[in-house]
Amino acid sequence: MKKLIIVILMILSNFLMAQSVYLDSIKINDSISVTLNFKKLISYKNLVDSITPIPEIMDASYADSLIYIGKSYFEYYSYYNEFTEKNCSMGDIKLKGKIKSLTINSIKLSGET
Repeated sequence: MKKLIIVILMILSNFLMAQSVYLDSIKINDSISVTLNFKKLISYKNLVDSITPIPEIMDASYADSLIYIGKSYFEYYSYYNEFTEKNCSMGDIKLKGKIKSLTINSIKLSGET
């Protein structure tokens, strides 16, 4: 799924005649960034379904646990960055259930796209 997202972003960046896509411009449900700190993600508590440890088959990942929003998940990293905030980054986006849309700049993708 990550490869699919990267391919979509590459196609969109070529379509927009841009060299890259600014990650902060990518929004899930028009409000959630694809990378954000743990406290901010948890503030969307009406969306968060569960926080579970990384399964054994994903041990190669540096993430410690997964935060599920429907069938989509964020990877939660427990180490601290220079701002002393715990980081989360989108691991998998499925446009159904609680995740209704993905907006990149002004282009909106949904399950019907």
